[in-house]
Amino acid sequence: MSARSASRTDEPQPLILVADDDPDIRGLVAGRLERLGYSVMVAGDGETALRLARERLPQVAVLDVGMPGLDGLTVAGRLLETASGGEVGVIFLTARVQDDDVCRGYDAGASAYIKKPFSLRELTEALDRVLAEKALRRRADETTALAREQAALARVATEVAGNADPEVVCALVARQVAALLGAEAVTIVRAPDGAGAAGAPFAVWPAGGDTGQPGPRGAARAKTVSAAVWAGERVWGALAVDLAAGSTPGPQLARSLRRFADLIGLCLSTAQSHDELVARATVDHLTGLPNARAFHERLEGEVRLARRDGTSLSLVVIDVDHFKRVNDRHGHEVGNLVLAEVASRLTAVARAGEMVARIGGEEFAWILPDAEAAGAVVAAERARSAVAGRALHPVGRVTISAGVCALGAGTADAAELFRRADAALYAAKAQGRNRWASDVGGPALPAGARLAT
Repeated sequence: MSARSASRTDEPQPLILVADDDPDIRGLVAGRLERLGYSVMVAGDGETALRLARERLPQVAVLDVGMPGLDGLTVAGRLLETASGGEVGVIFLTARVQDDDVCRGYDAGASAYIKKPFSLRELTEALDRVLAEKALRRRADETTALAREQAALARVATEVAGNADPEVVCALVARQVAALLGAEAVTIVRAPDGAGAAGAPFAVWPAGGDTGQPGPRGAARAKTVSAAVWAGERVWGALAVDLAAGSTPGPQLARSLRRFADLIGLCLSTAQSHDELVARATVDHLTGLPNARAFHERLEGEVRLARRDGTSLSLVVIDVDHFKRVNDRHGHEVGNLVLAEVASRLTAVARAGEMVARIGGEEFAWILPDAEAAGAVVAAERARSAVAGRALHPVGRVTISAGVCALGAGTADAAELFRRADAALYAAKAQGRNRWASDVGGPALPAGARLAT
């Protein structure tokens, strides 16, 4: 079965170039091929044949060797010098039957060499064979390209699965796409913001020359092809590829870019979801402060560092006085506003490197690295004064009580440090509230004097 009879009727038929200076042979061959269903273009000399071949890129060129001007060998040689021309199968028709002539024909890139006189059946069989070989090579090339693409996608997917930083994934995508496509440049760019500002490049290749061997820099670029990057329900940006001159973008390129763009989008969504999960797990959403989980993790870490480095560490545990009355008189909505305002005032008096957290209903904790007991007492008074100093509408004046404890030789771990600070807090409340009490780590629990309010 011939290649054209096996093809589907709705697919474009192979284009064949027939070049022969003999009009009878040219017409005979062209007519035969057209009746068999091929698309045919003809040329009566070498110059015309070369021009047509370069312009329309036939699947096969049937060339007479002995044409005037440019002979068939020269046409084939010049055609095969170009990257796209190298895909054209060449069949020589010639009366030159010497072995040297045949060798020169194959050296010039011939896929078949037919001696005149020839039968049309011999020609069509050779044509079918050349087209079948081209189809096999094309499928092999497609399989190889698909395997390379799948390997590149797998490398990117592995990074995404590992919850890698989006910048790491985008840089990897840029390198992999450049190596896969032999691109001049690859850019992953953010979409413009709501104000209409131009998007900033998020990742760019080349950025170090550690991938692939693209075409020479500085050559003319044929075209930029891009694919949108979606993060959830919105367009986050685009993956753009500058192709080398002479490259012809096709549907497979667009599909490949979409696959890489989808992985970038998945990474962005995963990173966003991860950040949201971390935030939900460690942030109190009423006050915006770290929650109890984040506080205890930080406290354990600070205790380890202080023990290792021999540095100071103090803890202040704070409770809003008579908070139940606020809820009972004004409702929980107002109570939430009070907690948020207390959190804001505590944060305002904390210093860089310290942590203020909400660890319970109306209870807060303040970690002070590098602070000894005296400094922690000053901090506790600073917090008490900040909260009590201004009334909170519509509640009026709100006060806090605080327990202070410094890490000492008698404090075993973070849990004990917290227990002792909490005990100091209860001592302050027992002594009348709106005050602080301290436990420096020893067996006694001296209460701090109530300061001016």
